[in-house]
Amino acid sequence: LRVGLPLEAPPASLAAAPAYNKQGAFGSRPSMALVQSQAGELTDGLRRSYRSGNLQWIRVFARRLAGLGPGLPPAGDDWLCGWLVGLRAQHALDTDEEGPLLTVDAVGEAVIAAAEGHTTTLSLAFLRAAAVGAVPQAWHTLLDSLTDADPMALRSSVSDVLRFGATS
Repeated sequence: LRVGLPLEAPPASLAAAPAYNKQGAFGSRPSMALVQSQAGELTDGLRRSYRSGNLQWIRVFARRLAGLGPGLPPAGDDWLCGWLVGLRAQHALDTDEEGPLLTVDAVGEAVIAAAEGHTTTLSLAFLRAAAVGAVPQAWHTLLDSLTDADPMALRSSVSDVLRFGATS
C-alpha cells in the first residue's frame, strides 16, 4: 500500500505522489504540490499526535486539514475518512496487549468536532460514517484483503477503492 498508493491515487489526491502529478484534476501541478506539501505536514502531525495520545493536537491538525484541497468532499476530508477507517482496522487487527493510548471512538469524535464549521455538510456525513466504520463495500473488500496473503487481491481491492471520486 505504501509503495503503490502514491502511484495509483488520483492526481488531485493527497495520497498522490507530487512528482507524478502532471496536471491536477482541479488545478495546476504547482498548486496541487503546495496543497499536498501542506497536507503532508498536517497528516504527519496527526499521526504523531495519535501515537503520543494527544487528543488536543489531533483536533488542531484535523481542523487545519478539514476542507483542505479540491474535490467534494475536499481532499483533506477524504484523507481524514481514510485515516479513521484505517485506525479502526488497525485496532481490530492489533494483537498488542498494551494497545493504543486513545480509542478510535475518541479520535473519531475529536476529528468530527474539529471539522465542524470547517468543511461541508456532505463531508461531515462521510466523516461521521467513517468514524463508526460505516464504509462502502469496496472498503470492506480492501480491509478483508489486508489479512490475506494474496498481493493481487490487495492490488485489485485498492483499485476498486481508488475509483471513487477525483481526490478520494
